[in-house]
Amino acid sequence: MKSKAPKNTINENKPDMDLIPWGLIAKHLPPAYEEGLIKYYKRSWELGFATTSMFSGAMRHLIAYRDGENYDHSAQELGIIKHHLAGALFSILCMLDTYDNHPELDDRDKNHKPDGWNNEVMKEQIEAHKKYLTENPYENNNN
Repeated sequence: MKSKAPKNTINENKPDMDLIPWGLIAKHLPPAYEEGLIKYYKRSWELGFATTSMFSGAMRHLIAYRDGENYDHSAQELGIIKHHLAGALFSILCMLDTYDNHPELDDRDKNHKPDGWNNEVMKEQIEAHKKYLTENPYENNNN
């Protein structure tokens, strides 16, 4: 009887590719890439995108999803059924591609914080707002 060869990828410092949700990726991401194929050409995304453009796209998809819309109407006009979350994920992947392969397209404003702004100031503002909401519950009810 033959025994199988020992293999321990954990000790080899290799990524465990079994952890990636390939089924979700295969189900939801192809329509996002197909849309680019129809609008532009195959693999056009490899030329890179401005980071702020992809950030804006991701946010539009996330906001549409938050507001109860599941599928992108503009993609449907092209005959593509693309979930808004897949559109957001596509945009995020493009930002990662820009980070890795097109740093010249990273047009984020990294110096937009006002003088004196830091995590402590932000935490203080959040706590003050929570206190205000607690003290004025009816004033802030959006119903």
